Amino acid sequence: ATLSLTNCSLQTLTPNAFSLGNSSKLKQLYLQRNMIDTVDTLAFANLPMLGTLDLSYNQLSQVPPALGQLYSLRTLRLSGNRIAALDTTSFSALFSAMLTTLYLDNNNIATIAPNTFGKLSSLQVLLLHGNWLTYVNSSMFTSGSGGGLRYLTTLTLHTNRIARLAAQSFASNSYQCICPAGYSGTNCAT
Repeated sequence: ATLSLTNCSLQTLTPNAFSLGNSSKLKQLYLQRNMIDTVDTLAFANLPMLGTLDLSYNQLSQVPPALGQLYSLRTLRLSGNRIAALDTTSFSALFSAMLTTLYLDNNNIATIAPNTFGKLSSLQVLLLHGNWLTYVNSSMFTSGSGGGLRYLTTLTLHTNRIARLAAQSFASNSYQCICPAGYSGTNCAT
């Protein structure tokens, strides 16, 4: 089942907001282009089959802890919100064994703490373009065990303010960092 509440001027997601007659069968929930700035910790209770959640283009300033209730979540879209920083607690509540796609593009993200994505061991696609990042290093994309996001195949960082790309920034992942012609040494960009 799919539920779309796109462009409905929603501001707050209250406890059990989606507990409908057949909410346990809900697989896709689209809440983009609202004004959501508050998500109660029980807002997504009783959605065991939810695989796609789209909270893009709202007013969220952090990753909602309520996501921890979504055990089947594969795709999470948080594009176009007001998220300014990501740290190790940003995804700590999220049951991440299933999450393969994470959209964090077009936010205000300026900092990503080491091991922020550590629990997201199945992550294949991570979109971070259109943010305020100025520096990229390998600790941003390593897992808690230091092994990296081994299944990550797509990472977008364009349209940021990256002035320094440290050597080995992507060394622990399954793709290779290739510096532009004329750049070398410990930094790809100097």
